[in-house]
Amino acid sequence: MTLVQVRDLSVSFHVGGRIIEAVNKVSFDIERGETLALVGESGSGKTTVGRCVLNLLAPTGGTVRFKGRDLSTMSAKELRAMRKEFQIVFQDPYSSLDPRMTVGASIAEPLTIQGIKGDHDKKVAELLE
Repeated sequence: MTLVQVRDLSVSFHVGGRIIEAVNKVSFDIERGETLALVGESGSGKTTVGRCVLNLLAPTGGTVRFKGRDLSTMSAKELRAMRKEFQIVFQDPYSSLDPRMTVGASIAEPLTIQGIKGDHDKKVAELLE
C-alpha cells in the first residue's frame, strides 16, 4: 500500500506583483518502509514540497494523499489525528534539537505532547533499538 502519494504538486507565491512558481508538477510515491530524500540547490522548493506533504501549506495545484486520503479534504480534527503519524526532519538541527535534553527525552517529548498513553521509557527503548 502506498503511504504517501503526491501528484502534480504545484505551489506559486505572489511576490511584489509577480507570481513565483516555487514547485511545478512534482509527483512521487513513498511506500511503507521506504525513505525519500529531496535533494536540490537552495531555493529549489524542497521545503515547500515538505510543507505541502504535511499540509502546513496548501498547494496551488495537485494532490497529496496519506494512506489513500486526500489531506486537503480532511477536517481540522481528522488532520490533527493524522499528524500523529507524520515526522519531519528540519533543515537546522541546532534549532530543532535542545542540547540540554537527552536523546531519550527528545524522542519521548512528542509522545507526551500528543497525549499518547503508556510507558514512554519502554517505547523510547524500542525505538532506539
